[in-house]
Amino acid sequence: MNSLRTFVYSIRYGHEEGLAQGASARWLTVIVLVIISLGALFRIYDVANLYLDSHAERQAQVAMVARNLQLDGLNWWCPRLDIFGPGESCHLLEFPFIHSIAAALYMVVGESAVVGRMLAVAFSVASIGFLYGIARYHLSSLGIIVALSIYSFAPFSVYFGRTFMAEATMMFFSLGALYFIMKYFECRTGYFYCLGVVFSAFALLVKPTGAVILFPILAAWVAAYGFSGLRRIDFIGFMSVSIAPFAAWTIYSSITPNQDLPDSWNLFYVVFQRDNPIAMLVDHRFYTQVGGALIVGYLTPVGAALASIGTLSQYRRDGTSMMIYFWVIGAAAYLIILAGPNIGHVYYQLPIFPLGCLLAGLGAESVFRSKQYHRLVSLRAGMVMLLCMCVVLITVYGYMYVRLASYLYDTERRMPYAERVSEAVKERITVDEWFIINQPGASTSVVTYLANRDSISLRLNGGTEDIEAFERLRNRGAALFVAVDTSYSSGTEETQGNQAFWYHLNENYDLVEIQAGYIVFDLRERS
Repeated sequence: MNSLRTFVYSIRYGHEEGLAQGASARWLTVIVLVIISLGALFRIYDVANLYLDSHAERQAQVAMVARNLQLDGLNWWCPRLDIFGPGESCHLLEFPFIHSIAAALYMVVGESAVVGRMLAVAFSVASIGFLYGIARYHLSSLGIIVALSIYSFAPFSVYFGRTFMAEATMMFFSLGALYFIMKYFECRTGYFYCLGVVFSAFALLVKPTGAVILFPILAAWVAAYGFSGLRRIDFIGFMSVSIAPFAAWTIYSSITPNQDLPDSWNLFYVVFQRDNPIAMLVDHRFYTQVGGALIVGYLTPVGAALASIGTLSQYRRDGTSMMIYFWVIGAAAYLIILAGPNIGHVYYQLPIFPLGCLLAGLGAESVFRSKQYHRLVSLRAGMVMLLCMCVVLITVYGYMYVRLASYLYDTERRMPYAERVSEAVKERITVDEWFIINQPGASTSVVTYLANRDSISLRLNGGTEDIEAFERLRNRGAALFVAVDTSYSSGTEETQGNQAFWYHLNENYDLVEIQAGYIVFDLRERS
C-alpha cells in the first residue's frame, strides 16, 4: 500500500520525487508494460488479411518489392516493381529496408501477409518503448502514462502500426535516434552516440520524412552548449553521418539508368514542381483534412485538448522547453514544405505524432497540478483520476475504431473485385506474360501483386489516341486487357463508355470474361 501511495504521489507532484522510489518505479513499469501489451494486441487485428484495406496500393508495392527481392537474391541495388511491364526496371523510391527483411523471412517461412504485417507491428510496438524512454526525461508518471496511452491506442497509430509500409520502421528509428542522443548527453559515452547516429541515418534512409526528428535532436546540443554547440565536432559528425546514406541513395537512384518511376513518385518533384506549398496553405483542405486527422485520428479529441493545454503551459525544465520548441518548429516546417502529401495521405502526419503525445502528457500534468485541481481532489483520489483518464482514452479509441473501421479496415468495400480479377488473370496467362490494366483513380499495384504477373496501366482519355496507345502496348506483347472497378473508380464504366475504344476491343479481340466489377479481353488471338 505504501508503494502505491508513493506512486500516486509521483503522479501528482512529478517524477523527481516519485520515480526515485523503487516501488513507485515498479508500479509505473507495470502500467507501461500493460499499455505496450494492449497496443500490440490492438495491432494484430486481422493480421492475416491481404493488403486490401486502406492504402492498399502502397502496401502492395512494398509487398511486391519484397517478393522480387526474394526471387532476386536480396538484390536491393535494383528492387523491382511489376507495374512497369516486362523487363528489368528498378524501384528506387526508398531504400528497401523493411522489404529486405520481409524477403529474408519469405525464404524461411514462405510469402504471407502475416510476415509483412507482423514486421510493422514489431517496429511499431518497439517505438512505444522508445517513446517511453524519451518521456521519462520530461514527464512525470501521469504525463508518461497519458502520452503512451495516446500513442498506443489512437486509431491511426494502431492502423499504421500494422500496415506493410515504411512508416512504422521510420518511427522506430526516429524515436530510437532521439532516445539514444538523450542517453548520450546523460552518460557521455560513445556507445549511445554511435547508436544515435546509426538510428538517425536509418530513419532518413527508410523514409526522408524521418528528418523531422533532427530538430529535437539539434535542441539537445543547443540546450547543453548554446548555439555554439552546433559548431562542435560531435554535432557536425552526427549530422554528416546521418544525412550521408540518404544523400548517397538519392544520388544513386538519380543516376541509375534502368529505373522507371514517374515524376509523381519523386518527393522533390512533388515539393518543388507539382504542389506549391503556398497554394496548399490557402487550400481549406490543408486545415480540415490535416487538422481533422491529427485531432480525430491521431491524438483523439481528449488528447488534442490536453496537447493544446500542454502547448500553452509553462514547461518545467529548460531542456524540455528547448526540445519542444525545436520540435514544433520542425513540425511546422514539415507541414508547410510537404503540404500537398499531408493533404493526400494521413500517414504523413506520423512523424509529428509523438510530439503531440508529449504535449498531451504536459497538458495532463498542468491540469492535475493546478490549484483548482488541488482544491477539488485529494491525494488519494489521484489514482482514481489517473484510471479514469486511461479509461476515457481507451473508450475514445474504441469509439473511433468503430467509426473508422469501414474507412480503414473494410477490404471488401474498397477493393471488392481485386481477388476475383487476379485469379482470372492467373488462370489465363503464365508468369512470363503480362497484361494491360485500366483502373482509373488508382495505381494497378493491388491487382498486379495478387496476380503475380507484370502489368502496365493504360489511362483512357476519350480520344483516338487511346486506341493508338493500346495497340503500342499490345504490339510489345501484352496478353490480356483488364478493366477493374474499385470503391472510388470504375474501370469497366470508363472502358465501355469510350465507344470507339470499346468497339475496337470487341471487333479485334476475344472478350473472355465480363463480370460485375471487371472485364477481361484476350489479346493473343484476333477474332
